[in-house]
Amino acid sequence: MKKIYQKVLGWMAKRVLNKYQPKVIAITGSVGKTTTKEAVSHLLKDFFSIRKTEKNLNTEIGLPMTILGVKNYQFKLLGAVESLFNFLSLIFFKKKYPEILILEMGADKKGDIKYLCNLANPLVGILTEIGLSHLAKFKSVEVLAREKEYLIKNLPSAGLAVVNFDNERCRLAAEKISANICGYGFDLTATMRASDLIFDFERDNFNQEILDSGASFKVNYEGKIVPVRIDQTISKGSVYACLAAFSVGSYFGLNLVQMAEKMRSFKSLSNRMGLIEGIKKTIIINDTYNSAPSSLSLALESFSKMKAKRKIVVLGDMLELGEEEKEFHRDIGRQVVTAGADFFVAVGENMGLAMSQFNVITRTKEKSAHFDNSVEAGRFLQSLMKPGDLVLIKGSRGMKMEKVVEEVKMR
Repeated sequence: MKKIYQKVLGWMAKRVLNKYQPKVIAITGSVGKTTTKEAVSHLLKDFFSIRKTEKNLNTEIGLPMTILGVKNYQFKLLGAVESLFNFLSLIFFKKKYPEILILEMGADKKGDIKYLCNLANPLVGILTEIGLSHLAKFKSVEVLAREKEYLIKNLPSAGLAVVNFDNERCRLAAEKISANICGYGFDLTATMRASDLIFDFERDNFNQEILDSGASFKVNYEGKIVPVRIDQTISKGSVYACLAAFSVGSYFGLNLVQMAEKMRSFKSLSNRMGLIEGIKKTIIINDTYNSAPSSLSLALESFSKMKAKRKIVVLGDMLELGEEEKEFHRDIGRQVVTAGADFFVAVGENMGLAMSQFNVITRTKEKSAHFDNSVEAGRFLQSLMKPGDLVLIKGSRGMKMEKVVEEVKMR
């Protein structure tokens, strides 16, 4: 029944696209898809009529629902009825339809990206990263890479491939395509290049309240340099999303000054490197939405650049990493040391391996603690925290690390 439903939805979505001919921007990658989607939509929404993927409707069911404009997607029966109603209205009547669709594309198995691309026919494809997330669902990184690469390799010659040049696998994939390419990142070969990145983090010395935070950097594009500021973010991932958005905006005729002004008001999504006030006059970095080796490395890199009386890292297991998961976790233990953590709280069996590596390097077991679940870790953290502490909390969604945040955030 699901297969039939999927085919019907796809057929209806294809008919609607054929009639209204919107420009389609598709986004895929191991991490960063949703933040990039939000950045692109934030940039374009004042200049064009747009529609974006809501929540995580990035599958063979969710993507056609976005094309059809379904709002009741969380209810299966109601969503099906609305899909049919919207389809009939759009086909038999001339309705107002978005100029641009911004569609997130996820992959749970081989062939998913090909199916979604054949359905949506994107003009612009954004490849955020080819990494190790969800590796358990694919046989190897090479198989995962071929899946993600399909998007940019099958764009029309007049289209645009927007590719993260800081990721080696993405950069190699871009060498084999016929569409126009805009590489983004900090790499010197990137077309849309960022430099001079500074994270501002200011808090009141007396009561430790957050006064200001943000990311400041320069964007270099075709000989022009423009300063950019994104308020209320300490995430390098948000900077990458901004660069991808600038690449798309430039393709659609926007200039750097326009884009820099617009992106200042871009806000990070909830549970993604968000700063909140914690108990006992502490500051918490809430990055509990999900975790993978690359996104965790970025979080630790940002964390390392922030100053505090004491720095605590609370990490849950990274899930779905396949056969190499233990070594990936051990490497995180080394990175926690490099990030300057004064105390490491590990949650889950595999993150215990990271803690062991941390202990070996620091030559002590007095600066770490291990727990089986996030509730126990949260209770321990309550007693551990002191005024002036900066605490990073992150883990895969299945580890429910948001429960740690609930235990220690200011009510």
